[in-house]
Amino acid sequence: MDYDVSPHTDARLSGDNSWLDRFTLDPARYTHLIVICGPFTPAMAVRDDSIFVRFRHCVHIGVNLTMVEALRGSIRSKSCWSGTATGPRVRI
Repeated sequence: MDYDVSPHTDARLSGDNSWLDRFTLDPARYTHLIVICGPFTPAMAVRDDSIFVRFRHCVHIGVNLTMVEALRGSIRSKSCWSGTATGPRVRI
């Protein structure tokens, strides 16, 4: 499966030369947006609209996120699970 990596902040762009600037991505090329690792709040989806608004047509998947607040409002999830590899999976 082909994929691209784009960090959510410019400060992380220098981490790897293959990573792409989120502002240069063409959202029409993508069907899924996968957010990996870190804390997540509903406010982040508003603040980081360069990602979440531009890719709103995509299926949004979160992996290894710390859910600081419950999802609500315009952020909808049919299935959102929290847990660790060694701990229980809990529906949130």
